[in-house]
Amino acid sequence: PPLEVVPLDENFNITDDTRMRAALPTLKKILADGGSVIIGSHLGRPKGPADKFSLKHILKHLEELLGVEVQFANDCMGEEAAVKAAALQPGEVLLLENLRFYDGIDKLD
Repeated sequence: PPLEVVPLDENFNITDDTRMRAALPTLKKILADGGSVIIGSHLGRPKGPADKFSLKHILKHLEELLGVEVQFANDCMGEEAAVKAAALQPGEVLLLENLRFYDGIDKLD
């Protein structure tokens, strides 16, 4: 499921996690029913990969909200993401890197 990303301050602290909390019932239901979850989302409007737009900054907070370890793929379409997604076991979560790091993704909005 998509996860609406939250605003971050200049130190990458989440300033409002309302959107993350809104997705929790769905994500927790999938996990409770024995499923695994792959989360894809976006942050900002980068012109290619940039640390300040990385979703890795929300990883720890997402783990706290879900109460499980969340794996992270440094890519959303490459080999690393595919391998990690294929290896997910029931109850596991994978967060993919910012979808907007790729040309053409904005055309999908």
